[in-house]
Amino acid sequence: MKLKIALTVCSLVAAAACSSASASPEVPGTSPTAPTQAGTGSVGNVRITGVRAFIRDGKPQAFVEGEIGDGCNSLQGINEKRTKNTFDISVTFRRQGDICTMQMQLLNQWVPLSGTFEPGEYTLQVNDMKQTFKLVSSASGLRVDPDPGPLPRASGAPVTVEPSGLPTR
Repeated sequence: MKLKIALTVCSLVAAAACSSASASPEVPGTSPTAPTQAGTGSVGNVRITGVRAFIRDGKPQAFVEGEIGDGCNSLQGINEKRTKNTFDISVTFRRQGDICTMQMQLLNQWVPLSGTFEPGEYTLQVNDMKQTFKLVSSASGLRVDPDPGPLPRASGAPVTVEPSGLPTR
């Protein structure tokens, strides 16, 4: 008899717990959800950490550095639009999924600049970062002034950084 009473009490307690849990409002992002469907997900701007202009392969190009985010983010696209001497470059990511690797993906990408170039001052506007550079004539053609230094190496795919801070590929 004591066993029967104990089981009844446990059943009532469990039923009360379930009914009170379902009556409380759900806070978005705190409970498991169905996997994101293909083609859906949110889109945002990549956090840009650096942009520099170089002469590469005989023409001006921008080298863009940034943070794409964790393993649920993927590079969506890089779009460049020129208006006179200003280049507007947008770099976006798509976020899909809820369970992600905790590895930061870094962006290190060359962006060819469109159009023809004359000596003068130019502006790179990449998401929220702005960089101004000058092109000057030299014996070998145009060069960036002041000299931005050696050409950086872009990776074919975004670089990921382990929580330890060490890059991986």
